[in-house]
Amino acid sequence: MTNGAEIVGICLRHGKPVRIWHQAGGERQSIATGTLSVTGEFIRLAETYPDAYIAWFDERLEPFLSEVRTWPDLVRHPLEILHLSCLQRCDLMVRSLGLVDFDSPFLLPGPTDRRYPTWLISPAGGIGASRTFRAVGLDPSFKELAASLFDLGYRGLQQGLCPYSEPRLLRNQVPAEVLEDLREPLSTTSLALLIKRCFGNKWLLFWTVGSGFFQQGWPWAAALRALFTRIGRYGDADLIESLRPLLPPEACSSVDVVIATLNRPDHVRNLLQDL
Repeated sequence: MTNGAEIVGICLRHGKPVRIWHQAGGERQSIATGTLSVTGEFIRLAETYPDAYIAWFDERLEPFLSEVRTWPDLVRHPLEILHLSCLQRCDLMVRSLGLVDFDSPFLLPGPTDRRYPTWLISPAGGIGASRTFRAVGLDPSFKELAASLFDLGYRGLQQGLCPYSEPRLLRNQVPAEVLEDLREPLSTTSLALLIKRCFGNKWLLFWTVGSGFFQQGWPWAAALRALFTRIGRYGDADLIESLRPLLPPEACSSVDVVIATLNRPDHVRNLLQDL
């Protein structure tokens, strides 16, 4: 797949596209950056190149990345999105989400030495199929790429999306100071909109009061703006269904039940003991 995969690459500087290119059949051509927001550019490219992979990375990480043209080889099925969340420590970018999401393991540090599922899709680098972005749908009301990708990951996870932090997108270890520089917290405006989008209006008040008591400042203005922001519906349910990986016909007759065991080692152990 390495030489034949169609890829659209987006190089970012502080969350803004500074270089975009298209590669197909071994040839690479530059694409002019538009005047749209970074989320708008993602949407435009996903529609313009419907069969391509979209890869993005921050220019500060470029010296440490593996060959972007090899990234499609790491994607096992269309609903996977691979990214660098655990290395970037995206959990530190949304600390106050713990006020509304009490038990999510994705708001804790994840392993950096292996593939790990998390909906906190990293703005620092990643890859996914254009049709996957169209299927789940990016929300253009988010002005920050990180917030837009987090929203995509949270909603997509509920629909069957498989976002993984994947260390093999890197070839060299990234210096701690570079990673720290990439770890810019979301603005209160983006956080409030993300909470409204993913958790609902009722949690905006809880988040606002909790932020005032446990953190510095009361984000009333951001919460009110989010409260009155109209949230559209994005995505294509039929396209999502068409992207789901299926067992081959010959295997269907031999499968009685599918048991979810991802990141549940105790459950796997108990299951094997019961067999």
